[in-house]
Amino acid sequence: QKRTRGTRGKRERLLRQLELFLRYGAGSGIRIVFELAPDIPNYLMDQSQLNAAMLNLVINARDAMPNGGEIQISTALWEVKTTTTQSPPAPGTYVRVRVKDAGQGMPPRTLQRIFDPFFTTKGEQGTGLGLPQVCAFMRLIGGYVSVASERGKGTTFDLLFPSVLPADL
Repeated sequence: QKRTRGTRGKRERLLRQLELFLRYGAGSGIRIVFELAPDIPNYLMDQSQLNAAMLNLVINARDAMPNGGEIQISTALWEVKTTTTQSPPAPGTYVRVRVKDAGQGMPPRTLQRIFDPFFTTKGEQGTGLGLPQVCAFMRLIGGYVSVASERGKGTTFDLLFPSVLPADL
């Protein structure tokens, strides 16, 4: 019996390729756990931009865990029902990609500036361009990025990708 590969099979292959890419980028001492929701709809993305965004988040998580640790990457269908003009994202259906680490977390002053171009906490090692690029990529596709962090408890980034219904294709 012949099997055809549809969009779902292609997405799964792309996610598996991304998984290998991120495991390599994280290096030793970092465990990446993937929890991928079944039947996620199509969503707007450019694979190379997604790879760059996810690698930036994984590298930042790795750097926040100098003694090693775990990074959780999960997907879910996310519905935004209402919003105010000051609080994106717009109402709609999104695919949420969450990157959560068990690192040092960030103090509020740092958290307020992480998306500012050239802001870095890595001294000479960092350029301060990684997170602003993630934010710009998400805005470009009509998505949204949010972050929550607490000192000693880690950081969680949520990327909300607009879902695309078959009628929109």
